[in-house]
Parts: sequence; structure tokens; C-alpha cells
Amino acid sequence: MYNFYFFDLDGTLVEKGSNEISKENLKVLKQLRKNNNLVIINTGRDLKRALAVKELEDNVDYLICSMGALLYETTGKWTKKISVPCELCKEVFDKYFGKVVIVYKTADGEKIIDSDLTPIYLENCKLENREPGQIVSTETYFNDSKNEEILNYVFVSKEPVASLISDLDITKSYDYGNDVNIKGVDKSYFIKEYFLNWLDAGISLGKDPLGDPLHHPCIAFGDGENDIPTFKVCDYSFSLLDSNSKAQENSTFIIPKKASENGVAYAIKKLNKFIKEVK
Repeated sequence: MYNFYFFDLDGTLVEKGSNEISKENLKVLKQLRKNNNLVIINTGRDLKRALAVKELEDNVDYLICSMGALLYETTGKWTKKISVPCELCKEVFDKYFGKVVIVYKTADGEKIIDSDLTPIYLENCKLENREPGQIVSTETYFNDSKNEEILNYVFVSKEPVASLISDLDITKSYDYGNDVNIKGVDKSYFIKEYFLNWLDAGISLGKDPLGDPLHHPCIAFGDGENDIPTFKVCDYSFSLLDSNSKAQENSTFIIPKKASENGVAYAIKKLNKFIKEVK
């Protein structure tokens, strides 16, 4: 019955730093759902920043946020999340505070532990064309960790960031930014643990856009290295003309258009043509 479509936000469905989906991209999202597909946003943004794209709640079924650590149903009925353990949060503080800008994400938004390095974060926000998160005290950070509110981190640094903690994975995501997740949790986590299990249970075995039966009828769109795990668990994956080179190397198709040129809408309209190339 369903195909599952997973869309990265920044640099894919919207231009980086933007909170507006173009009319062309929004139209194809609506059409996908009208045709009984599930539409899922899969973003590194925290939930608050993702929902700043106001069209999402009425036009998608789920959001995977905070680099795969939170799953949100747009009806607001429930949320599944994977928090960073309190002891690991303490270790992050001990080993990285003062060396990088420690940004952490909760369902309530992005927070930055105040330090002398905070201006680097603010400079990075200007480069990324987005609003900064909330600057908080060390006390607030530890309270959030005790309450299991911390979902993942971004380390902001102009210098390379070394991995000092074995339980964390660090991926360079853009010029100053490094995505930091608990090992085993990335943008593919809930796809594997929820959506593919759903399909395996026979609740909604589907067909691909050409009508052929598929064990996992999943299609992904993304532009960065952090989308590669998603590409690897989906049947078909699309990067864009201006996507990260590693994302392009690991995607099934490269769309000959940029995010600013409504590349997602272009690809979905020509989906059958793309897929025939690998049949």
C-alpha cells in the first residue's frame, strides 16, 4: 500500500537556514500523501526548529529529529526518543568544555553551554543563515542531562575535533559543525527500528513506483554525509547537484538540480524515469 519517503530538510527540501518549503516541493509532498504514501522528515534539526517550518505538521506523517534521536508523529500523539545518559553528558563536559562550543539538542530546542568560545557558534549561525539557539548556564545543562532531555550534540569548532569518548560518534557536517551522537544512533536508527520492522511485520508491505513488490519500499532524499546511513537502508536514494560529494557517491541517483531549484520536486515528478535506469 505505502512507499515510505524520507526527506532531509536543510539543503534538500528547503534551502539551508530557511523555514519555508517552496510551492513546488510542497505540492509533491501533498501528492505523495494523497497517493497513500508515508512522508517522513529526517533532519538533524531539533524538533522545535523543525516545526518552525510551519507546513510540516499538516503535510507530513512523522518527523525524525536530532540526528535520529527523536521520532515524532505529527498528530502529536506520541514521541519516541533516545537520550544521552547522564554520565556520558558529564564526560562530554569534562573532555570538551573550553575546547569546542558544546551545542546540545532537546525536544524544546537547541541550547549552547555558555563559554568563552560562544562567539564561534554565533559566527557559525551567520554562515548558516539561521537563528541561534538558547545560550544556557552549566547548571541548566546538567539539569537537562539528569532529566534525560539531551538527545545529541553539535560541536562547533574551526579546528578538527578529535573523538575522545568511545561511546560517541563524531561526523563533520559542515564548515564549523560536527554532529555528535551516541554510537549506533544516526538518521537511519528509527527507520531500522520502527519503519522497517513495521514493514517486516506485514502491516504495510508495499510496491515501488513501478509496481514491483519490495521488501522495504523506502526512498530517501538528502544532501550531507549524515544522510549516508539513511541512503544505505533505503531502496533508492537521491542527492542533489550541490550536495556533499560523499553523499553523492553513496546515493543511487544525483538529481541534476539544486535545492534552490526545487530538486526534490523535479526528482519525484520523474521518479519512474530515474528508477528505470537501475532496473
